[in-house]
Amino acid sequence: MNQKEKEIKYNQFNPMLNKFSYKYSLKYGIDQEECYSEACLIFAQACEDYQPSKGCFSTLLYYRLDYLLKHYSIKRRAICNKEQQRTTILNEGKDIEGKDINWIDNIPDVSYSSNSPKLPEENILFELLNGLSDLAVKIIEGVFEDNPEFYSSKRRIRMTTITKYFMKQGYQMHKIRKAIYEIQRAI
Repeated sequence: MNQKEKEIKYNQFNPMLNKFSYKYSLKYGIDQEECYSEACLIFAQACEDYQPSKGCFSTLLYYRLDYLLKHYSIKRRAICNKEQQRTTILNEGKDIEGKDINWIDNIPDVSYSSNSPKLPEENILFELLNGLSDLAVKIIEGVFEDNPEFYSSKRRIRMTTITKYFMKQGYQMHKIRKAIYEIQRAI
């Protein structure tokens, strides 16, 4: 597409760009100018990628605007929310409970020893374990013990791997699945 054709297409599809930018700026609470500039970038990319043999330009532009502006708006809203939270915390100088922030005390201890003691009773995990069935507690303990049978090659715990492991231990599949769902609900 040459420059003149792009200008004609832009004038023709400018209402569509405005419509989508307005829609997503209202839906996700971000600035309409930001959405419109992103829509223009999407339009420019669509002009470059357009092949008349594959279909109508308006269809290509519509689906790209819908998909890409939605994801841009979601990411932009998340960034704005994080910035707003940081600004609020720094401006107020207090944490959620109203105590003054002492930054040195808030730095977590990253040291780790293999002889670390069991979790204290005040820990959230301990409270979670108190309300679960025995099998659910065994599953959680097995995961935290870093049992190699619970991990795939991608180091991601899989429900089927946990189910197979505990079936070998003599548990019934429906009880294992019920315990896993119980853990998911509790978290």
